[in-house]
Parts: sequence; structure tokens; C-alpha cells
Amino acid sequence: MISKFINNDITAGEFETQFLNLWNKNRDSKYEMLDIRTRQIINTLFLDVDEYAPDELYDAEDKYNINEEEFRKRVKVALTNLTNRHSVIYPKNNRLMKWMFDTYVKWLVGKQF
Repeated sequence: MISKFINNDITAGEFETQFLNLWNKNRDSKYEMLDIRTRQIINTLFLDVDEYAPDELYDAEDKYNINEEEFRKRVKVALTNLTNRHSVIYPKNNRLMKWMFDTYVKWLVGKQF
């Protein structure tokens, strides 16, 4: 999903909807299996989704909303952080933790690790 948004295959509004659906569906089950730093990255992304405002609603004076350009930048940072996080904390010998991470995050990111 993140990759699709970054590559302009889906709109910011579509990303927002898909992310919130994923969040609501998995927040209390798979999410809790992730390590604290990975959860922090996803929490930050959730806050970015919450702050995103479409052009017609965007108010530059409101410090709690961001336009699509800023939103896209922040989503790219989340993708980088999740990708880097995966390679740091899930060595090949820890298959269970890798499976949990992949199960939750691969759909979000839109690729296999």
C-alpha cells in the first residue's frame, strides 16, 4: 500500500482509507506482536494519516494538518524506516519474529521482505 501511494498508483485519499481499514482490522491483534520501535513507526504513520487534509480542506495556518506533498514525504520516511527496521531486528535465524513482522507489515508496505 505504501509503495502504491509513493508510486502514484493510488491517491492520498485511497491510501488514507486503506491504511485506516488496516489499522482498525489489525490494531489489537497482529500489531501487538511487533516490537516497540516498529509500533512507533506505524503510530507515527497513523498520526500523519490523521493530519492529512485534501487540498480543498487544507489550511496552511493549521499546524495540525498537512497537504499531500508533505504527507507523501512522511509516508516515504515511514517506508524507509520500516524497511531499515526489518533488516536490523529480524535476522534469518529468528523466523517467528520475521513471520510476525511480515504478516502485519508486508500488506502495509506493499512488498515482501
